[in-house]
Amino acid sequence: METTDHSSNGPDASDALHHPLDALKSLVPADALQVVTDLPERLRTELRERPYRTLAIAMGVGVGVGAMASSRVVRFLVMNLGGFALTEIARRGAKQYLERMISAH
Repeated sequence: METTDHSSNGPDASDALHHPLDALKSLVPADALQVVTDLPERLRTELRERPYRTLAIAMGVGVGVGAMASSRVVRFLVMNLGGFALTEIARRGAKQYLERMISAH
């Protein structure tokens, strides 16, 4: 009796349970993903061309993030939204995994 090994790293092992980053990327719009991908190079260019302006913006962002992180309301919202996002990724990953398992048999 022959059994199928579903734990291989072959082309069928691309479901979201094995690759949670792929599941996360599927939730992010392509334009936003491109902005994040281009960010390191853009920051290097900005630091070379306008160092003082870049440092001033970075300090302003740091102060703003620090003020928001100290707020209990914001921390509560971020934790709940983060939990919701992780739950949604797990649900979609489980759904994709089950659909592939059913279609394989």
